[in-house]
Amino acid sequence: AISEREGEWSEECEGWFGEGLRCEVLRFANQGWQRGRVRIRLEFFPETQKLLREERPRRASLEDRPTREEIYSRRDEVYEAYREPNENDY
Repeated sequence: AISEREGEWSEECEGWFGEGLRCEVLRFANQGWQRGRVRIRLEFFPETQKLLREERPRRASLEDRPTREEIYSRRDEVYEAYREPNENDY
């Protein structure tokens, strides 16, 4: 993942995503070398809402959904599992 490589990041790496790095490319048809820059650009294109609705499994009714109390109690269970020990635990 990207976060694992964070220590290897440098100002030179930043150039790939910002203004780009200077380079030259050889043009075909005897046009010779052309100077320019190379830049990496990453984009996210969300799917249309219609497609998302079609792919999502449908529930039979609202009764299948967890109640608000069930949702919050699950979050408390996670908190309890990872909480810091206190004096009463010893």
